[in-house]
Amino acid sequence: LHDAVVEAGRSTLSPILNTVGTTLADAIPLGLALGAGSELYRDLGITITAGLFVATLLTLFVIPLLYCRVEAGIDTVKLFKMRLMAKLGIEQ
Repeated sequence: LHDAVVEAGRSTLSPILNTVGTTLADAIPLGLALGAGSELYRDLGITITAGLFVATLLTLFVIPLLYCRVEAGIDTVKLFKMRLMAKLGIEQ
């Protein structure tokens, strides 16, 4: 499982970073907007930039880590169940 998660991360890293880069290239100037009517665009640019940053961190680090931890937890519960059943003499 760990190898599959690492391989998936490698194969999706470039497309994710390319998409984030192009979107940030458009959103950062909005966040730095000056002049008449820039209040709306500035807030929009800051929101897009911050949201994209958080979503990228979640996509690249948190979700794969959470996936591995949940899978490890499931394996631990299965092992505990098997040991308990063996100790009690119950067959599956």
